[in-house]
Amino acid sequence: MNADEEQVVAMVTIREALLSVVGENVTFIQPIVEALSGLGFNEHAQAGLAFSLLEADQAAGLTVRQRLALKAAIQAVAARLGAGSATRAGELRVGVVWVFPSGLGLSELKYSLKMFVLSCMLPPSGHAESAAAGSLTAAAAECGHRACGIPAALAGTAVAPGGVLDDRSFEVALAMLAVVPGTPPPATAAELRRWLEQPLGRPLPLDPSAYNWLRYDVDSRRVLHLVEATPGAFALSATVFTALTPGPPGGSEIALAVKLGPLINALFARLQALTGLLPHRLDHDTDRSRGRLRPNFCFWVDDTLVFKGEVTAKSHDMRLAVEKLGSKMGHVWSPIAFGNLPYLPCYATAGPQLQFYAVLKSQPQQPVSISKQFDLSVVADRVEVVHHVVNVFRLLCWCLRPLLPPYPVTVGAVLERPPGTTITILADRVVKKIKYFASNNKGVEYNDLANVYGATRHAAGLIHAIDGPTLSESKGTYQVVLAPLGNRRRPTNEGELRRAIQDVLHGVAALHQAGYVHRDIRWENVLCIGQDSWILSDLESVAREPAQTAAGEGSFRAACWTDETLDERGMYTTASDVQLVGELIETCKILSLGAQCVELKAQLTACAAASRPSAAEALCHPWFSASAPL
Repeated sequence: MNADEEQVVAMVTIREALLSVVGENVTFIQPIVEALSGLGFNEHAQAGLAFSLLEADQAAGLTVRQRLALKAAIQAVAARLGAGSATRAGELRVGVVWVFPSGLGLSELKYSLKMFVLSCMLPPSGHAESAAAGSLTAAAAECGHRACGIPAALAGTAVAPGGVLDDRSFEVALAMLAVVPGTPPPATAAELRRWLEQPLGRPLPLDPSAYNWLRYDVDSRRVLHLVEATPGAFALSATVFTALTPGPPGGSEIALAVKLGPLINALFARLQALTGLLPHRLDHDTDRSRGRLRPNFCFWVDDTLVFKGEVTAKSHDMRLAVEKLGSKMGHVWSPIAFGNLPYLPCYATAGPQLQFYAVLKSQPQQPVSISKQFDLSVVADRVEVVHHVVNVFRLLCWCLRPLLPPYPVTVGAVLERPPGTTITILADRVVKKIKYFASNNKGVEYNDLANVYGATRHAAGLIHAIDGPTLSESKGTYQVVLAPLGNRRRPTNEGELRRAIQDVLHGVAALHQAGYVHRDIRWENVLCIGQDSWILSDLESVAREPAQTAAGEGSFRAACWTDETLDERGMYTTASDVQLVGELIETCKILSLGAQCVELKAQLTACAAASRPSAAEALCHPWFSASAPL
């Protein structure tokens, strides 16, 4: 390939190549960009031959997920460059590395591979080289013609003079997503159903040959008004065409999740890559959700769960899938989790059957149907599902996003905390697990945790255990279910700081009354639960008072301790907890504090432990008086 040919093909920057990977967004790619910078790659430079020859493992400090994303971007660029060379040679050579989920049959593996190749090769915007674009439609046709009867001969695409395609996907996507400015969100389930059925800003784009096939197919004529022949929108048309292609029949929940990818995941990702209107992340994991009350499919915008789904493998299990939509919402609609959202759009899938539902704020455990039931093995039904999915994107983008909480709690997320700790955030509670508790939580006794959660179950200012804690004898796994939900919003003024410190002192006083100390009081362990209320969390650091802190493998020492935390004997006492509460005032970083606040901070952090007030005594300080000036 000469320099002119490489310039024609490499029309994307490294940043665009990374963002074109399905599931990636600006936040997710930032560590990759920084790692590439260390190798001399500028994110705004064209992704040319040097980038295509890069090994993902050369980028240091990346997680497995980030390395896979980088590898996919490199492979996509290599495919584009290889396509330019193949234009002259009459062939297209594409190398793909893919890690398949377990539990897939041979036909499902083939389908998954083809979907991955399509997602890697779709151009994010601008221009696409003719051989690559032609191969997309051909690959999609090969993937689907046996399943839905679309002839491969109808899957070709027109090539502009000079062999370069002018891709109109950006303008078509914007027109398709357009709504009347200021359109209010649908308020009821009936209005939401009408919203999903309403026409798009313009119909779904299809390659003219694919559109003609639908036009002449008797079973698909009922949905022709939802699509249009759109020459030139190559990237978006290919994504829509792929979404209309049924996968192999049958399979497990994992296989069904793979087959839903082109219908939902890839469509959302393509619309975001083209328009940038709805930064999001998603996760479709049927395995981890078992026993955790976590949704099978989670779609987050601004770290708020805004769309979810449940998957069951058998077509007769639709009722079970719908029940899971409600049962996994908890008993209370949490403003901390969902802000001012009036409902949560979602879907239930049972085998080839899919139906859209809404979980209403007024009845979160009783999902309401907002669509008919679709058969994903029927192309016409898949057209309607794609139409509904795009309308969900419009709904989230234009109507619901302004209603999201300013300080979100990522419901559905599974947080990994070393060593061996996982925190699963549910709609109204948190499930905390620590594997190999004795070795991963040294210096803390399980019996102390069981006692302290029981003794403080009604105490103000503390998180509460609503189930457990338990410790399995076989693997030594510790588990506790905690409530209420809270975010890590810190106070922004002295009034909020006063309320937060007061709440924390109430929690600390309750611990001390029960004979325990917390030992890890810092803002990361203080949660705002709404309405200017805070609680102290993470009681998995408690110990009986006074606590030994001798150096050694089994000792406990928190990073928030200062030189004044321990007493003169090197013991951790109730005065040590009080000193850490005083440090909260210091580390909150509020620029101007009143004299009474400064006075209390000095008392709480006095160098001599004996000079500090108890938590109960500190609550009597004038700063906490309702008439105390700010």
